[in-house]
Amino acid sequence: MTLKNIKYILLIIARVYLLVFILYSILGLIDHLSPSIDFSTVKSLRKESKPSEWKIILLLGLKSLIIAPVIEELMFRKPMKFSKISIIILLLTLLFSIITLVIKPNLNFYFLGTYVIFMLGFYYFFRKKKMMNYITLIFTSLVFGIFHVNNIETIETHQWYLYIYKIFPLIILGFGLGVIRLKLNTLWSIVGHSFFNLIPFFFKYIM
Repeated sequence: MTLKNIKYILLIIARVYLLVFILYSILGLIDHLSPSIDFSTVKSLRKESKPSEWKIILLLGLKSLIIAPVIEELMFRKPMKFSKISIIILLLTLLFSIITLVIKPNLNFYFLGTYVIFMLGFYYFFRKKKMMNYITLIFTSLVFGIFHVNNIETIETHQWYLYIYKIFPLIILGFGLGVIRLKLNTLWSIVGHSFFNLIPFFFKYIM
């Protein structure tokens, strides 16, 4: 069963990468055909120098391949199905957002608090209906993508399309991980998330 699950996860992640490739190809075509749109700007956003010390690379790997997948999957994928644990996770997420906002206001945590309120609303109105899984799958995928909007530095209003460039691939990833969570469980969506992060981490810090 484990090998079968791994094959299923790898298939989903491969499809996510394929869809992202298709999306970037379309955006590249738009970039080429439209003189008013320049996606090359995104290349300079959040550009980081490659660390040379293995200890730093190890810490970055721990964050990217373990810590981030675990936290994000518990926040976004675990609550997709109604349960007492899901409610506890959402309430803890809300509490964390409130505490963070009191200490240092941040748009992401306003957004995270709103996400929790919507999810609790979905539980109240739809938890006994068949459409619940579809609603939470679509909603959490959108939220997951938008939650990462701070990965892009502040840009000009007329360059709104750069947000699409960054967010859409993450929405696609969120959908794929959501499918894994519904088909298998949260543990396997964490594994899938780590697999997805492994490739860019390898090319960014190892190669």
